[in-house]
Amino acid sequence: DQGRLAEALALLQDGHRRTAEGGEASLHAGLCIELGLTYLVLGQPHRVHALVDKPRHVPTPQVRLEGLLLEVDLARAEGRPMRAFLEDAQALVPRCPRSERYAWRVHTELSAHMPVAEALPLLEGVTAQARERQIWSHEGPARVRLIEALLRAGQASAAADQAHALSAELDTKPTQMLCAGEYHWALARAFDAAGDSAARDALLGRALARIANLAQHHVPDAFRDSFLNRNPFNRQLRAMASRHGVQAQAQG
Repeated sequence: DQGRLAEALALLQDGHRRTAEGGEASLHAGLCIELGLTYLVLGQPHRVHALVDKPRHVPTPQVRLEGLLLEVDLARAEGRPMRAFLEDAQALVPRCPRSERYAWRVHTELSAHMPVAEALPLLEGVTAQARERQIWSHEGPARVRLIEALLRAGQASAAADQAHALSAELDTKPTQMLCAGEYHWALARAFDAAGDSAARDALLGRALARIANLAQHHVPDAFRDSFLNRNPFNRQLRAMASRHGVQAQAQG
């Protein structure tokens, strides 16, 4: 959800339709995945169910793995168990090119299902390896999950320290792998848990401005309500902001 959601949706729907009429199976499955991720950002998880079957049946292991990660995101959005999808994805990792990066992705997501004493060193390791290789697309999500693991461990101060560092980097780097709302929700919870109301409210103000700008200018009219109220991260950010009397930060 970096920007032009309406434009992205139209392009993906067109590509999905064209490749369904006789295109290459892995390409069609890949478009199913991207379209499904877009629907999740738009708060339309019910539309994703029709898209998850295609990636299950292609021979390309990395497409099948990406499809399983879409099923993880769908299950999370619907409050269903996710671990079986992650374990199936883990079994595919050795068959994928650049398997180490897929291992980082799967382990990052599996961390939420581990005892926190196991999750913390795993996430610290993934973060360090991705940072050393300058692979932000994997470092960023691992740091989000690290913040969440620290919160699970009751280490609010450490979570807030991590959140301050990640928030500063997001001034110049994009949110990747996870949607922007998921990054912001982790940061807001860390600041809130540590009692850092100034950082929490500043973050919420920026998040509300992003959500409002996208909803007004870049979300199709038919999906505006679901983007605001059924995208779980947007809904939770807006609810926390309302509780604390925070309004959208003015855009300069």
